Amino acid sequence: MFFRFFFYIFFLFNINSLKAENIEEFLQNKYAPVGDFAFFVIGKFSKGDDGFDHYNGMVNAVFYSDDSSHSLHKSTVKCPSVYKINLEKGIGDFSGTCVFTDSSGDFLKAVYSGKGGPTDATGDFKWVDGSGKYKPYIGKSGGYWKGFIVVNPENWEIGGVQGWTYLNK
Repeated sequence: MFFRFFFYIFFLFNINSLKAENIEEFLQNKYAPVGDFAFFVIGKFSKGDDGFDHYNGMVNAVFYSDDSSHSLHKSTVKCPSVYKINLEKGIGDFSGTCVFTDSSGDFLKAVYSGKGGPTDATGDFKWVDGSGKYKPYIGKSGGYWKGFIVVNPENWEIGGVQGWTYLNK
C-alpha cells in the first residue's frame, strides 16, 4: 500500500513538473517571441550642452520572428522614441513605445527602455496594450532587447541612423 501511494505521489509530481515546463515554454513562445528588428529612424538629432546627442523621432522597423508561424512574424513596428547618447563614450539611454501591427491588422503595443552604447544597448520590453488576439499579452513581459546602431555621418542629424535589434536573443 505504501509503495502504491509513493508511486502515485511520484507520478503526480512528474506530471506537474511537465506541465510547469510546458507552461513556461508556452509563455516564452507566446508573450516573448524571439526574433530580429531591422530598423531605420527618422527624427531630430541635436547636440546637447551635456556632451550627449539627443534624438526625438520615429523608429520604423519590421519584426522577423525566428518562428515564421508566430503571428508577429513580419509585423510592421513603429516606435516613437527618445535617445540620449554619447557616441564617443559609448553610453546612452533609450526609451519609447512600440506598436506592432500584424498582417491581420491586430496591434500589440509595448514600452521599452534601456541603457548602453551604439553597439551594446539593452533593456526591457513590456506589453501594455493590444487588440484582438493580443489582449492576453497586456501586462506581460515581452522579454528583453539588445541592439546596435549604425550612423551615417553625412546625415546623422536628420535621421541617418539604422541598425538591428534582437528580441529575446
